[in-house]
Amino acid sequence: MDIFFGSWKLVKSVNMEKLLRASDCEEEEGNVIQALKPVISFSQENDHLVKKTQTIIGTKIRTFQLGEEFQEESLFGQFYKTVINLDGEKLIQVYKCEGGEVTVLREIQNKDLIMTLTCDEATAVLTFQKV
Repeated sequence: MDIFFGSWKLVKSVNMEKLLRASDCEEEEGNVIQALKPVISFSQENDHLVKKTQTIIGTKIRTFQLGEEFQEESLFGQFYKTVINLDGEKLIQVYKCEGGEVTVLREIQNKDLIMTLTCDEATAVLTFQKV
C-alpha cells in the first residue's frame, strides 16, 4: 500500500467520455468531470487509510479500511457504496452507480499511477504523476 501514499495529479485521460456514458452519467456532469484535473492523495491515519480528492470545485476526504464497504460521495453530491481491496500491488475499488457497477484498478507503472476504470464494455485509462 505504501507505493500509493502521496499526492497524484491527473495528466492524461483516455476514453473517459465513453465510460461516463456507460455509467449513465448526466452529460452536463460528464463535461465537468472531464474538465477537472484532480489531485488524488492516499495516506494512513492510525489503522485507517485516507483517500483525498481535490478539484477546483471542492475536496472530498474518505477514511476507510481495506476490504470494508464504505460510503463515497461524488463531486455532485450523489452517494454510493464502495469497497477497496489490495491485491498484490494493485488497489481494486468496486462501486455501484445508476449505470451499474464500476471497477477502478489503480497500479503504479513507470512511476505513474495508472487508474483503469471499467463499466460494462467501456474502459477509460487515467494517468497521474506524483506531485
